[in-house]
Amino acid sequence: MDNSQDIAFAEDQKIWVDVSLGRRRFLQWGLFSTVGLTATSIGGFFLRYLLGNSLQIKAGEWVDLGAVADLPSGQIHKVTYSYQTTDAWKRIKREGMLYTYRQEGHDTYTALDATCTHLGCLVRWQEAAGHFSCPCHEGTFTRDGLVVSGAPTKPLRRYVTKIENGRLLAEI
Repeated sequence: MDNSQDIAFAEDQKIWVDVSLGRRRFLQWGLFSTVGLTATSIGGFFLRYLLGNSLQIKAGEWVDLGAVADLPSGQIHKVTYSYQTTDAWKRIKREGMLYTYRQEGHDTYTALDATCTHLGCLVRWQEAAGHFSCPCHEGTFTRDGLVVSGAPTKPLRRYVTKIENGRLLAEI
């Protein structure tokens, strides 16, 4: 019978026989368990340090798009924006462009991302045709950002808007 096992099979009796756990085996198990738990704990703290806050989902930031008086209804307005945000550890400046409009008789504005959902080109508003077009792969979008034709399969991203103190804000 091998003393390194806790349970052994006795061939002549056809039964399982318990083998006592020796001091050396007990200390080996204790040492390996302690080292394993310590390594797992240190590894967990190290991994958390490396990841930082990168896995946390952040709420959108409200970005000022301009005075409502400068954005009359019935027209499409191209608006650029920039804001400061924290990305995991560092503070960065984010910039972008969007189109906004308010239909006649409505109080709310619609804000659409100017980035084509196919490959990221900037779309252009074609006033004469009454739609957005992407110059890269001839994608066409309606005034509401829905795909009409071309390579894009998803509509333009729509942002939530609100008006505060006479200023139009979008949640980016």
